[in-house]
Amino acid sequence: MSIPVAIVDDEKLERYINARVIKASGADCKIIEFAAGDEFADVVANDDAFENRVGEVPPPLLVLLDINMPRMNGFEVLERLKAAFAAHQREPSCFVVMMYSSSCHAEDRAAAMDYDFVRGYVIKPLNKDGFKGLIEKHYG
Repeated sequence: MSIPVAIVDDEKLERYINARVIKASGADCKIIEFAAGDEFADVVANDDAFENRVGEVPPPLLVLLDINMPRMNGFEVLERLKAAFAAHQREPSCFVVMMYSSSCHAEDRAAAMDYDFVRGYVIKPLNKDGFKGLIEKHYG
């Protein structure tokens, strides 16, 4: 079964590079690109939009979530996810959320890991072996 992977990043080049790395990893993945955090958050909040863009889950949706984005940054997206989980609109077990950033700041890492549903913090750039490691760790 194909693993759905959401790349949430405002930079088109980053989404393109990540898609190439994911394909080169050899993992069976369905890549879904989101150019903005609010676009992703809106899809998560709407059942029809979620089913149209993502499909049925399981397997859980792997989310590579950038921190620094205009309109809605990664931490604001985490708050929207937290609200969706609290309202039982979505189940945390249906997501593998990875913060994905060029920031090496300990404060950013700590803030991301304060959310109990965030499974890790990945420093850009994504590479084939690192992605394979994520898949092995979270999908067996």
